[in-house]
Amino acid sequence: MVSPYTEHKYIRMFMINARIDVVGASDAGIRIALYDLLAHFFEFTGIWQEQIAFTTAPDVQEYTFVPGGTPPGQIIRLQYVIDQNNIVQPASLPIMDPVTVRLRDTPNTAWDGTACFAKSVVIGDDCEVPEIPDWIWQRWMPVIMHGVMGKMMLTPSKSYTDAKAGTYHWRFYERDASLIRGMVLRQNTYGTNSWMYPQSWRMRGQRGGVSVGNPLGF
Repeated sequence: MVSPYTEHKYIRMFMINARIDVVGASDAGIRIALYDLLAHFFEFTGIWQEQIAFTTAPDVQEYTFVPGGTPPGQIIRLQYVIDQNNIVQPASLPIMDPVTVRLRDTPNTAWDGTACFAKSVVIGDDCEVPEIPDWIWQRWMPVIMHGVMGKMMLTPSKSYTDAKAGTYHWRFYERDASLIRGMVLRQNTYGTNSWMYPQSWRMRGQRGGVSVGNPLGF
């Protein structure tokens, strides 16, 4: 049975462009490069996110979550947890299978909250193509295309190896992936500072009693 994503219009467009630009590459090789590139893209940018509502129970500190949406993808990082008053509740993600969020402070009463997660691709049962939301293809296909082209052309000893063209494509991808990551941090606003909460990619410590922030890179 053919996956609906295999014949999806965006996948068709991507595969046609890839076959033209990376002459001699097999479709299987293109799909593998696409999966590797998307895994890096989502890990680095955090652009694919899902908010999941939940309700706490008294004296219960850990809660299990299942990603939804079409396609559901896989959860790779906890962005933040907020309560019904939009107050950030300290939490961690110590267990990834099943996805289990641990609140730092054990609830004394029940309250409604929302956990926000960053997600990434999974390989489907048919092993054809990675499944991602349409809106990502619609907006970011050129960036994804440059990344795949760069990754494949920089692979040594292939018929399509081209260090000069590969470097061009990869630099284009790195530039735009960094811009997208910044957009995510600023919640798609223009001319503003990075959003002060949730600071998912920052660590805080103290020097001389003063709290300081340090960037956390990948």
